[in-house]
Amino acid sequence: MVAAVQFYASDDDVTALLDHIGEGRTATIWQWPLVEREPVSLSRTEAGGHRSVVILSEEFGPPVVMYRDDPALREGTVTAVMSTINFQRLDPGPGVGLVHPDRSPVLFWQPGRVGDGELTTHLIGSQAQAMRAISPEYERWVKRVMGWVRRRGTKVWGLEQGAVRPDLDVRVRTVSAVYALPGALRLLEGGATGVD
Repeated sequence: MVAAVQFYASDDDVTALLDHIGEGRTATIWQWPLVEREPVSLSRTEAGGHRSVVILSEEFGPPVVMYRDDPALREGTVTAVMSTINFQRLDPGPGVGLVHPDRSPVLFWQPGRVGDGELTTHLIGSQAQAMRAISPEYERWVKRVMGWVRRRGTKVWGLEQGAVRPDLDVRVRTVSAVYALPGALRLLEGGATGVD
């Protein structure tokens, strides 16, 4: 992930985030990384069952999809190499391609989970090496969404963990900041464990 925010969220928090993004009105959720030639958008519930999805805004149009014969796979970039590896690993059938992360105006979202006294982190942001190269408006959109999470969330983990929230049971393997949206914070304060 090139630009992202990591956070905990309850089901209500996820609803508020997706409402803020405009999912169901001006935004849709698609599978990641494989996309069929005639993609079908996912419901919020379906999206939560996937390891990774992308969120599209009608303001920016559809993602750019690469197929096996795409010239972009021969560019020699990190994205081209990783995409070639993904084609080999995932072996998509005819009419199925990969979302091009450096050309697609999408939000990348790894949904977290809540259950059995444990919360796993969500991650939302962009996979693009240079968001501005897609468009300045797209870059602003991604930053607004990440800013929304930071403003509404409470920092519960970071480099200075002892000074952040030592009263919470947060066990992650990163030094990056992790936020908890309001519903998730109540769960953590009630004794739930936050993991990655």
